[in-house]
Amino acid sequence: MWGTGRANKGRPTEATHWIEVRAVVARIAADHALSARLWLTAARFHASSARRDLPSARTCLDHAYQEWRGVTDEDVIDELASTLRAMCRQDPYYTSLDRHLLHKTAHSHQD
Repeated sequence: MWGTGRANKGRPTEATHWIEVRAVVARIAADHALSARLWLTAARFHASSARRDLPSARTCLDHAYQEWRGVTDEDVIDELASTLRAMCRQDPYYTSLDRHLLHKTAHSHQD
């Protein structure tokens, strides 16, 4: 990720911040798939057992979901939906996401 891991070795919070910045830039550039993937990467970090920051993880999942809704490539839609579902299952108290939408097919994900 543009050398972020090496440049910030030992400073994972700062590295995650820059992943989130890249996600925002991808959103502005209308690259919804990249933005969603970056938000999911940040969510994984925040939810990791070593750093457990569930509010931040949930916020990242919300952003990833919003970006997922803008993706048009059917394969990417399915891939991201699968990842979003898996991450939501890891946090049974996370209820912000409209989970039934994640079970729709790629053809109907924007309905």
